Amino acid sequence: MLELDLPTDTKVLPIATPEFRVGQPDKPAVLLVHGFTGSPYEMRYLGSRLHEVGFSVSIIRLPGHGTDGNDFLRTNAKDWLRKVVDEYMNLQQVYKTVYVAGLSMGGVLTILLSSIFPVPRIALAAPAVDVTNTFINLTPYAGLFIPSKPKPYDVDPNEQAELQELHRRYQSRTWVRPAGELWKLILQARKRLPRVQSETLILVSRNDQTVPMKALETVKHSIGTKTFKEKIYTNSSHIIINDVDKEDAAQEIIDWFSRTH
Repeated sequence: MLELDLPTDTKVLPIATPEFRVGQPDKPAVLLVHGFTGSPYEMRYLGSRLHEVGFSVSIIRLPGHGTDGNDFLRTNAKDWLRKVVDEYMNLQQVYKTVYVAGLSMGGVLTILLSSIFPVPRIALAAPAVDVTNTFINLTPYAGLFIPSKPKPYDVDPNEQAELQELHRRYQSRTWVRPAGELWKLILQARKRLPRVQSETLILVSRNDQTVPMKALETVKHSIGTKTFKEKIYTNSSHIIINDVDKEDAAQEIIDWFSRTH
């Protein structure tokens, strides 16, 4: 049954709006996919760097993200994957070549997309095929009774007000039911990794408190492609592409998508 009872004032925060930038006509397009409870904001720096060198860039907003918790709780794994699939197909109608880069859950969605379509080249930043939360496997059941619960959250006074509000809406609660939907995606991505033939770059950090280094091994040992490169950072936290190593991470992805062989 469709849930159509969202408050009429539900809206996307301006800082979380999706973005499309047209690049040089002879260059590929790149689809960028943010993570769980994230938004297009966290992909903005990478998108601007890719656009600077000529790529067309589509930064999508996954359903339920960048709005509020009520909206988030009304979305699920199928909604998130379908959004990625639809945008990839849309880009295919315009561009001869489309690459994809995903962060965290966005990396999981990128793996699933690449197991469906022959994406030529992908970049996975901290792909959440493994997570440090050892209870995530229980969330599909717990979420039936506890959709979400409050958790301690410290506001960063150095952030702009709109970003503080975005983070407050999503980081001040533990999203039990949506985490169960993420777990479904993780299990499917692990299962379908052997089908992925895309040339793959993976970026991980030893300082990541959300996605452990085990994720690198999971991808390396199961992915079907023979063209694979890894880059390991030591200083960045989970949001590798928008943290202290973001310049280097962006350049790695630019170089990967600019390969001529």
